[in-house]
Amino acid sequence: MTTSRPRTLAGVVLGVALATTAVWLATQLLRGNPPPAATQPPPPGPTTVPTRTTAAPKFTKEGAVAGLRIIVRRRLEAFNTLDASILETLYTPDCRLADGRPCLKTDQKTVQDFKRKNQHLRGYPSVVKEIKVLSLDLQTRTAVMRLVYEFLPAQIVNSQGQVVENVSGTRRVVDQANLVWDGVRWRQAWGGTLKETR
Repeated sequence: MTTSRPRTLAGVVLGVALATTAVWLATQLLRGNPPPAATQPPPPGPTTVPTRTTAAPKFTKEGAVAGLRIIVRRRLEAFNTLDASILETLYTPDCRLADGRPCLKTDQKTVQDFKRKNQHLRGYPSVVKEIKVLSLDLQTRTAVMRLVYEFLPAQIVNSQGQVVENVSGTRRVVDQANLVWDGVRWRQAWGGTLKETR
């Protein structure tokens, strides 16, 4: 009886530590920042609350590419979940599209239109094929990127999950995206289509 109690207590402590670590890892993966396999932090103690760490890649060419991938994915996530707050983390306050429209307000209007119709995008119909860093400026903390991606057929569904619109046709699009590193994450400052083919 005297040996089983310490073992039970040790098992509870270990279980809490493992559960906390699992939550931390899930948070990192959902935020697009999986920790490197060789440098994972030690499991926090049973009373430690995991702290929020930045999901932002670093100010490097590789970091800019990863940052743009996050922006593309999170934008589609906002159209899936209708969570407009996601969009606020993606753009600089003065971000503009090539036609002059503001990036954030344009995407927020799309979310509002979906909500008004009780609809949302299903899935992630754009597939990134290539991202190239055209320039990386340390002084202005900017990156000029070329993004090649493919739009696949998409579905718009209502709140019951019924398909209300099929967006057909595959398009291959080449965009330019200018990103700014704010010290925490990459944000888009400009975007425009260079070429589009069907």
